[in-house]
Amino acid sequence: MHEHYEDGSILSSETEKIISLTRNEAMFIDDSLTMIIEKEQGDERITTVRPLTHTAGLPAPVDLLERIGVAILFTTDPENKDLEAQVYVSDTDLYMLREISHSYIKVGEEAVGFNLKRKIYNLLYKQSYEREKVARDIIDQLDMNVPLDDTIPSRLEDMLNNKEG
Repeated sequence: MHEHYEDGSILSSETEKIISLTRNEAMFIDDSLTMIIEKEQGDERITTVRPLTHTAGLPAPVDLLERIGVAILFTTDPENKDLEAQVYVSDTDLYMLREISHSYIKVGEEAVGFNLKRKIYNLLYKQSYEREKVARDIIDQLDMNVPLDDTIPSRLEDMLNNKEG
């Protein structure tokens, strides 16, 4: 869901994140997406520019295609030698990109699919993964072999005996 400002710009309710893309990653994403088009105003059904077949790719909104297109222009600009493009993405965008990022995909020698999956999952889950990792480390540091102090009941018994006597 998006909120609109008076000037027509859109404020997304989703937190935007930045994914850093190489030229090959941007090209692969662009090749794997197809544009969603609306048949008629208010029509809930969607269609795409390319027919949806196994190789046509995932339907994507125009704004994501535009951001990927700008990433391609940036990464192929000779002035930006080997710099990665910084692309704003929402969680929804990341889940869409996840769908096309097969771990076995390579472009040249670059493991594009694997690298994209790592970047996507870092943006989606890194904070919770790190919190769980710290919690596991703390638990692992606790000495679980320390015997429980079973002297408490006998101390209580001693205290009760002393009050009676």
